[in-house]
Amino acid sequence: MEDKMNSRSLTGWCLVLGPLLMFIIWGLLDPLVIGDASGEGLSPSENALGYLELAAAKPAVAILFGFLGSLAMIATFAGFTWLSRSIKGAGATWASIPGFIFPALAAVAIGFIGLSISAQDLFADGFTAAAAQLEVVGNNLGGGFGLFWGIGALFLGTALTCEKNIPAFLGWTLTITGLIMVITSVFFGGQGGSFGFIIWIVMSLATIGVGINILRGNAASGASSAATE
Repeated sequence: MEDKMNSRSLTGWCLVLGPLLMFIIWGLLDPLVIGDASGEGLSPSENALGYLELAAAKPAVAILFGFLGSLAMIATFAGFTWLSRSIKGAGATWASIPGFIFPALAAVAIGFIGLSISAQDLFADGFTAAAAQLEVVGNNLGGGFGLFWGIGALFLGTALTCEKNIPAFLGWTLTITGLIMVITSVFFGGQGGSFGFIIWIVMSLATIGVGINILRGNAASGASSAATE
């Protein structure tokens, strides 16, 4: 019983801290401290080279932000995976699909940070063209992220709604935002712009809400078990 509670706690903390840290690091700190190299009319290589030039001015900070941001993303996907595999009953069939999707996305996140660090090392050694190419590859490694993240969220939200252990509006929020991510990925190549950013924020808030509910339920179960002993 205690092992199960610890596992649920870890799942809850991953779903709370993962999205929160991703937003803080990639949404706030990285643009403010490192800078934003993206611009209208720039090619992928020019964008990559611009970021590498900014990162070269603060190499330790750039690598730290990349590592922590990727770690937060991996934690989020780990939380989704453990949650999917813990769902029983009516939602189990729906949850089986995200149970396979999210570990694959975690592996892609690991590959992304590896390529980014290697690109920064090549740039520091003077291999500018090779570094830019590697950074482009790393940036496009997650080209299917929106599609598969959306599919995973869609099915996981449906599973949570069927299981009824989490407030229904959180499950529906994951389902709807997941569906929107799938549609934008298929028809707009994942280029959602400001709208896509808003959808990511809404999904992140729903994910944090799910994590908080898991932690609350775990705490209530722990208190109930303690009272019966």
